[in-house]
Amino acid sequence: MPPRLFIDCTETYNINLISGIQRVVREIVKRKDLISQEMGIQAIPVVFHEGRYIELGEFLKIKSKYNIKEIAKEGLKSRIKNERIYQLIKFFYLKAKNLKSYFTYISRDLFRESDEFFMPSDILFVPDIFWNPEYQSPCYKKTISEIKRKNVLVIFLVHDIIAFENPEYFMKYFIDQIYSSFFHMLSYTDYILTISKSEKVHIENYLRSNNIKKEVDYFYLGSDFTDKKITEDMLKETKIYAPYFLMVGTIEPRKGYDTAFCAFEKLWDAGFDKNLVIAGKVGWMVDELLLAIRNSKYFNKRLFLLNSVSDDLLQCLYKDAEAVICASKREGFGLPLVEAMHYKKPIIASDIDVFREIGKDYPIYFKPGNSDDLMNAVLKFQAGVRLNNTEFNPLTWDESVKMMCRRIKGLIKDAG
Repeated sequence: MPPRLFIDCTETYNINLISGIQRVVREIVKRKDLISQEMGIQAIPVVFHEGRYIELGEFLKIKSKYNIKEIAKEGLKSRIKNERIYQLIKFFYLKAKNLKSYFTYISRDLFRESDEFFMPSDILFVPDIFWNPEYQSPCYKKTISEIKRKNVLVIFLVHDIIAFENPEYFMKYFIDQIYSSFFHMLSYTDYILTISKSEKVHIENYLRSNNIKKEVDYFYLGSDFTDKKITEDMLKETKIYAPYFLMVGTIEPRKGYDTAFCAFEKLWDAGFDKNLVIAGKVGWMVDELLLAIRNSKYFNKRLFLLNSVSDDLLQCLYKDAEAVICASKREGFGLPLVEAMHYKKPIIASDIDVFREIGKDYPIYFKPGNSDDLMNAVLKFQAGVRLNNTEFNPLTWDESVKMMCRRIKGLIKDAG
């Protein structure tokens, strides 16, 4: 049997979050035929479910019975206001789920089924998050052990290692979880991919400091949306916010929303007449910021929070924005940066290495975390300062996936 490339998309299709990583995974899975063509072998999306790998198509057929669980989970979250308590409940729920899967695994002899699923010379590519609780379960550890015994190559896409280098942006329990997951993942990973040259350097330095030898390479993410063509009817929803600056991404400490909020409050106090729209789900460690936003006299007048944004609405928000602000203090890549570039939108970005790498001289830059400098950058833009580079085209998702395939082929060239 010829080798196959299995694309593990377990977390994305189990949880259905609307975030950058899940968007990346879906775009990769959507191009399984292109991957097959570029790699010269069949690409098959798979999900680790109840103690075994199954094809994504099979998983989606049986997933509807879990919708009630998802509704109950969202209801629980809406009733528990303390993020810490909610996360602890979630932690114990996942532990119980893993234990249940393990007993199911033993009773149904699913270990044998997963053993037969993979063959020598196959490749398991995992673009999803490496701290997925499924990967910590006893049944997964037994399964991956058998997969490695059969000489299957494992390649993990590590989007970033920000939690290790900037723990101040995360809750301690998450850092402990991701740290444990990362080193467990390294024990069976053959190669690592990441999403920028800057992050490749971060990962290589971190591995070196821990005396770990793993080959690392990178590719760039895509920028285009391919699901729907924007129509005037779709744009009507965004007109109520115009004229506006746009920020996109999970509301969490490293994204710089506090910097933007402070800068725009000063601007509005001085008579600035443009709005700010934040499109992103509420994350962690932002309770004080959210309280300040909701108590602001500008909330829902000049400042708008959109916590559940579909790809269709996001396209419209980009298209109708005056400019996009990327205020992150640390990123592995920065999807909003290239998505804004795709729509030829002006960008005001924090001056961090990866934004310089990806955006070059396209954005107007400001000092990370400096609200006065961001305010001055906005005023520069209003005064007529525009893009320094008039023609810069980021990769499409097709081009991104082709680059990813070249990198994978480069990593495995000596594996045989």
